[in-house]
Amino acid sequence: MSASNFFDLQALFGFIQRKKRLSFAAAQIKTSVPNKVMRHVFIIFSAAAVAFSLAACGVAYQQERSEILRSARTETFGPLPPADYRDTGEAFIKRLLKDPESARFEWIGEPRHEAIQPAFASPHATPVWVTPVRVNARNSFGGYTGFEPFALAWKNGKIVAYISGEHGFWEYVR
Repeated sequence: MSASNFFDLQALFGFIQRKKRLSFAAAQIKTSVPNKVMRHVFIIFSAAAVAFSLAACGVAYQQERSEILRSARTETFGPLPPADYRDTGEAFIKRLLKDPESARFEWIGEPRHEAIQPAFASPHATPVWVTPVRVNARNSFGGYTGFEPFALAWKNGKIVAYISGEHGFWEYVR
């Protein structure tokens, strides 16, 4: 090996070592304050984008729901719930309670038209029949909790979803 080749290799080796030190320093800079700030900014903008898209779905759902309730024919909602909808509904709700035998029911009105969201944050609305009911049952401590609002959604004679509590979401029956 000639002396010039040796010095070339030594220069190359020195260059590689400096490059490694520079890349190590660059890696340390990546985790420094400016990068952390950018990460936080990215997370905030991502969360805002998700919130905006969910809000847009809510607006689209409300518009479609209003249109269905205003202009849909009765056939759009399917057949009425069965004649024994109260018995069927009470049996269904009892399966959800801790003490089903203590349940007391107050049915509110007759089945009515409604349009519900088929999934969380969906922009679409599904036409159904809804039967509202209030339920009072014992909790784990044995005391009555007071009447809680429930609503059952019916499609083609079957319960397809229910909602419980003041500000709940529709839960779909599988």
